[in-house]
Amino acid sequence: MHGGRPAKEFRTEVINSRGSHMFCHSPESWTDLWDGEIFRKGSVEVEVKLLEREPRRFDPPGIIMYLLVWSVIHR
Repeated sequence: MHGGRPAKEFRTEVINSRGSHMFCHSPESWTDLWDGEIFRKGSVEVEVKLLEREPRRFDPPGIIMYLLVWSVIHR
């Protein structure tokens, strides 16, 4: 799992430790990446869910953070 968004985009409201914005995939763009770009279309099974994560004490107030929880199985 790692950070994600409902739509594929840069997360601009948070700057990471390197001083840049983090690019986030959506469930759809993550599936398209693995099934058709990394592997031949139809040769993998991608399962992915977008979950809203609990706020942490260092998160900016009012910002919703998401996690992509995923697996890729090559057939």
